[in-house]
Amino acid sequence: ARVSPGNYTVRLTVGTTVLSQPLVVKQDPRIDAPTAVIAERDSVANLLAMRINEIHESVLRLRDVKTQVQGYVTRARETTAADTIGKAGRALTGKLDKMDPRLTTKAANGQDIINYANGINGQYGFLLGQVEGNTRLTQPVKERLAELEKVWAGIRAEVEAIETVDVPAFNALLKANNVPGVISKAKGKGPIA
Repeated sequence: ARVSPGNYTVRLTVGTTVLSQPLVVKQDPRIDAPTAVIAERDSVANLLAMRINEIHESVLRLRDVKTQVQGYVTRARETTAADTIGKAGRALTGKLDKMDPRLTTKAANGQDIINYANGINGQYGFLLGQVEGNTRLTQPVKERLAELEKVWAGIRAEVEAIETVDVPAFNALLKANNVPGVISKAKGKGPIA
């Protein structure tokens, strides 16, 4: 997201050396808009950038969980509960497989963006482009942001349910069969038992 006009301190750290210097960011003289209008736009742009980051962190955590679950299912083939663990693992990885395209936009080649629906990250990214490409927030941008926030709240709740309900349930199954469990890297949470 762009930096709003204002007074800042720029800091450069190299090893143990830290240099700081004041920096004044001035409004683009070609833009004739009140500071409050620019601040509102920049605030929304920062929110959008934060949401995209949240989504990407969720994707990375869920992909890590999926890799771990697949590994445990493979290792559990040597246990007496191989079928039960395999079934639970396939159910969990199935959920994870369904979440990924809702979160991210598949882009392995130049045609994928046309052939596959945008995940919510791409939708937020497109909206960020609209916000940064205009001086003022338009009503359609505000409405789309409200829609996306509702969609993301629902998806985020599903991600949290996977991390706080499904992963611990899978881990309990593994523990009951003396197989070490999955570690979720959910922010602020250690291994989920």
